[in-house]
Amino acid sequence: MSDTIQGESGRWQFTIKDVLFVCITGPNHNRMRIISPITESSNLSEDEKTLLLLANFHTALDVKYAISDDVLWSVFIHPL
Repeated sequence: MSDTIQGESGRWQFTIKDVLFVCITGPNHNRMRIISPITESSNLSEDEKTLLLLANFHTALDVKYAISDDVLWSVFIHPL
């Protein structure tokens, strides 16, 4: 249950218990992406970055980790 939601067709931003989420849809690629920032990538050690890559491959199923614009994000990607 979202606390707030705003946006437009194809892009929505909402919060759940003070955590920001962004939902982006791409009908041309039949994908929905829900992303949430975790921390600035500069806060991560090299060992933590390695653990995130290992999790992406071995244990993270539908949710992955990604770094973009110096932010670590959790990323859920699913077909529309």
